[in-house]
Amino acid sequence: MENIKFDTWIKNRQEFSDDDKKGSIEIAYNILEIAIAVRRNGLLHIDDNLTKFTNDKFLQKALSDAISLSLNKTHIDEIREKMQNEIIAGDYKGKELFKQILILEGVTAIFAGTNPIYIGYCLTSLYGENFFK
Repeated sequence: MENIKFDTWIKNRQEFSDDDKKGSIEIAYNILEIAIAVRRNGLLHIDDNLTKFTNDKFLQKALSDAISLSLNKTHIDEIREKMQNEIIAGDYKGKELFKQILILEGVTAIFAGTNPIYIGYCLTSLYGENFFK
């Protein structure tokens, strides 16, 4: 399910500087660590150890909410929509908005069962091909 409201909102705010992106690399690594841990040990393992994986409050909340919703058989599109609405309500800009987008894409990919290697490729693509050169 598409969230046209979110897509329009993001389109009007999506210019990120390299500094914004550099300030978000730790979150991308956290997401990859979490994806690998979920693949190896399951969802409940990370629920008990959220602070071990990250100190980012939004990422912790996103994971906790997604775990709770998924255990209640909530569809991944509904989890994505909830996170999108929280991002819009937070009215983030710059580095914080970029971090929220990484978290949104990473967490929904984890709960969709996406392979951690592919999650890494997807997160890297958000930085743009010239960023890592």
